[in-house]
Amino acid sequence: MITLNQVNIYREYQDFRIRKNLSNTDIAIACGISKQAVGEWKNEKPLIKNSYLERIAHCYGDERFMLAAFCYRHEIPSSFLTILNRYNDNPLAMLVGTQSEDAESDEAIQSLLNYLSKPKDTIKKDDLAVPVIEMLETGAFMFLSAMRVLKDQNIKVNQVWR
Repeated sequence: MITLNQVNIYREYQDFRIRKNLSNTDIAIACGISKQAVGEWKNEKPLIKNSYLERIAHCYGDERFMLAAFCYRHEIPSSFLTILNRYNDNPLAMLVGTQSEDAESDEAIQSLLNYLSKPKDTIKKDDLAVPVIEMLETGAFMFLSAMRVLKDQNIKVNQVWR
């Protein structure tokens, strides 16, 4: 089984396809490749390119798969995927959650400023872990909250800039 930092992207990919009821043709169109090439991904080989994972995730707007692809690409542990379960599955709850996470992120930024103002050779990796994780969580919440609002309003991301 191929996993990268605990995120099994093949399992996430298969679960995503089941959730969305997608065929090889659907995935092929999203990636701009043949359906035969997509068919080869079911056996965990060949490796699915990051660019394909991102195209698929954004094409179908599946929050879990978007976050899984992000975690896979950046080697973030799969435990990060649990942030999707912190708040109710509606845009208002996500906005409230985002505001709460943002307040915690402000504290994290202050901690980072304090750590980073010290001489570089005195900074410990462990001191940076908690504030950096908090900032990543806040960023993910903001992104997912915005995506959920757009989904709820039936608006595609690229339509926001028009």
